[in-house]
Amino acid sequence: MPNCGCPAGQKCYTNTTTTPSFTRECTAAGSGTSSSLCTSEAGCAIGTQCIELFGESTSPESMCYAFCNSETDCPTDASVCLSFFTTETYPKVCSHACNPISNSGCPSGTKCQLLTLTTSGTDLTDCTADMGYVSAGGYCAAEEDCSAGTFCAVSINECIAMCTYSSGPECTGFEICNLFQDEYGTDVMITLDGVSYGYCR
Repeated sequence: MPNCGCPAGQKCYTNTTTTPSFTRECTAAGSGTSSSLCTSEAGCAIGTQCIELFGESTSPESMCYAFCNSETDCPTDASVCLSFFTTETYPKVCSHACNPISNSGCPSGTKCQLLTLTTSGTDLTDCTADMGYVSAGGYCAAEEDCSAGTFCAVSINECIAMCTYSSGPECTGFEICNLFQDEYGTDVMITLDGVSYGYCR
């Protein structure tokens, strides 16, 4: 039973500061949903936990993440059930389902990014703290430099626009929408929630 063991008005969460392993504890429940920013557990509702977002940014943000046991607990195929802390098997939480082109699904100040799990090769989306201000075609040294809808190609230090494959309405001038490639240079079709993603070049 979810939230089992905690009295009314409180929620079960994972205390990540205890050693040698995390412990489950009760604390006051907030009202924030899995799409809300948070600064503490008091900002997140029952069934969610306040966790710092992935990212390179030196000004990190945190969001409420919904707990999960398996993929079926997550709302869409862009949202993946994963162990958020690599040193522990729990808590497992759903990544945020969002659109990396329009940035819908992520709150202001955060950026939706298309990510791939190195352990399984699974594609997913999540909000990150790497929201920059440089638009497509501009210089970047890291992901946190680039604005929503773009990513930093560090090999050429340039923010590149993402696009809807294959029509690529987001691409301008003579650019077309290209598929992403794997480490061997082979085209890879990445489709999440019915949208296939590429990049403008």
